[in-house]
Amino acid sequence: MKHFYKLVEGNPNLPVMNALIPAKFDATQLAGLEELVIRKGEVDEPLNGLGRELKQMAIGVMQLIGGVALASVVVLRTAPKTDIPLTSKSEPYRDYVVVMLAEQGATLMAGGEAVNLRSGHVWWADLQAAESQLVNNSADEVIIMLVHVKVDP
Repeated sequence: MKHFYKLVEGNPNLPVMNALIPAKFDATQLAGLEELVIRKGEVDEPLNGLGRELKQMAIGVMQLIGGVALASVVVLRTAPKTDIPLTSKSEPYRDYVVVMLAEQGATLMAGGEAVNLRSGHVWWADLQAAESQLVNNSADEVIIMLVHVKVDP
């Protein structure tokens, strides 16, 4: 595969999912998509304590891959039977997808390749590739965290 690499299986999502239960996601202009912005660029958003668990998980991803800075972090929640285009930051940032909740039928696509999403998986994804999107053909919502990490060239 050219556009994906699975880094982790069985990532412990329970503390973060517990923190997300009362979270108020913001509606977007895309039907079926809501988001919770943790960091914009390199600035933390005020989330009344909710961001602590999410930011710790994002920092864990950064440390796992040897990144030098954490950039934007966004949690996306999609309704069932929804396709969402995904975009990326440019170099020197890389895109990582932490799958918080996904059932059979949830797929991440980029550059003509596709991977099945499963809760607890963490993927590197080339979201700069053509046709990057999250396809939720499952019967339940999908929740992912997009983590943009700056890496040393």
